[in-house]
Order: sequence, then structure tokens, then C-alpha cells
Amino acid sequence: MAFLFDVFTCLILSVIIIQDAKQRQIHWVLIPLLLLSILPSAFSQHSFLQTSKLFAINLGFLLLQLALLFVFFSVKNRTLPTIINTYIGLGDILLFLVLCAAFSPLNFLFFYSGSLLLSLAGYRLYRLIKADPDPTVPLAGTVSLCLVLALGLKYFFHYDFYDDSPILSLMGASA
Repeated sequence: MAFLFDVFTCLILSVIIIQDAKQRQIHWVLIPLLLLSILPSAFSQHSFLQTSKLFAINLGFLLLQLALLFVFFSVKNRTLPTIINTYIGLGDILLFLVLCAAFSPLNFLFFYSGSLLLSLAGYRLYRLIKADPDPTVPLAGTVSLCLVLALGLKYFFHYDFYDDSPILSLMGASA
């Protein structure tokens, strides 16, 4: 059953990838659909209370990142900026909000950081190859592509997105 939800998740992510690449925006309906496709995996791993706790930790990290982004542009521009739809799209933020439910905290941190780096590097490479007059990065689309790849690797390596112990063991800590 979890496999079917992951397939549905990949289908939704594929639509996000296409829409964001073509229009630099995604339809709002995709966000709740994506959440509904991700939640069964979370609830199959943990209780509602535990899932809520993991979500809250990830959300705290995401809110910290957005606050730092706001402070950075406030200092840089010497004014209170409107960062949504100026520096980051609302769809991008909502996608990251949904992804808070898809991972344990360390897995979320690694996925978030890795997908941002891959998005930036991939789009810079794309801009070198093809002259695109639009300077914006289709962040929701590239992060969605990273999640599709991560879901594929999840099944290939039998990896659990809700278990931080492999990351902790790589860091030399115990779970």
C-alpha cells in the first residue's frame, strides 16, 4: 500500500515539475494532494503524536530559514522586504511545508540542503547550456525532481525517510 502512495506522490511531483518548468508557478491543488499522498507513509511509521513532533521540528527549521532570509534581505536592502513572490515563491514555501511531513529531522535537513544545492547547481548548468531570459529558478520543480529521485533510491536501497539512525551512525553518533 505504501508503494501505491509513493507512486501517487511521484505523479503529483511530476505535474509540479512540468508546471514549474513551464510557468514558474504551480497550481495550489497540488499541495494538499501531495500532503495527502505523503501522510500515509508518516502515519505507518509513527503515531499521530510522534509524526506531529517530527513535523514541528522540521517546521521550526523551515521557519528559521525563512526568518534568516527575511533578515538577510532586510539588512541588504535596508527596508522590510516582501520575500514571498519576490525572492521565493509561495508554491516553493508550501512545498517545503508539505515536505516537513515526509522526513525525520535529520533526513529533512539533508534533503532540504541537498535539494537546494542540486537545484542551484542544476539550474546554473542549464543556464550555461541554454540562454533563458527568465532568471528565476523553478525551485518547486527542481526540489520535486530531487524527491522523485529520492523515492526511487528509497526503494533501491530500502531506505527509511523516518529513521535518522543511518545518518547518526555516519556521523559517529548512536541513535
